[in-house]
Amino acid sequence: TDIMVMKMRIFQKNINDKIKKSKEIIKKEKQKIKEEKKKLKEEKRQKFNQSTPGKIINKIFLRKVSNNENIRVVTLFVTDIFENVSYCLYNRDAENIIKNSFDLKEIYEGVPLKDIVSRKIQIAPYIMDAIEKE
Repeated sequence: TDIMVMKMRIFQKNINDKIKKSKEIIKKEKQKIKEEKKKLKEEKRQKFNQSTPGKIINKIFLRKVSNNENIRVVTLFVTDIFENVSYCLYNRDAENIIKNSFDLKEIYEGVPLKDIVSRKIQIAPYIMDAIEKE
């Protein structure tokens, strides 16, 4: 019986070690996936900003309007009614306001806002509320 108890303990330790190793592997894989998603979002943001429309919108329109007119928040929402999403472009000063308005964890140029299609009902009130809270 002592031998059986020892065998069971050894077996249990081996199982626990395998479980621990599996958890470590899963944790590392989750971290890799998280880093890869972050990298892809950054690449997407950079790709948009480097594209001709992205350059035109950001450098010519949004920045110039905010600088020349002394306007703090300048945004452009491009709505795709077929996908039920709006893409948000903004001047740099508006970044935190946009992030707070829509409770976004991450923000970047062209960030998609799912189920946001009405500027009058879904966009303007949230932005104005975020500005008032600052």
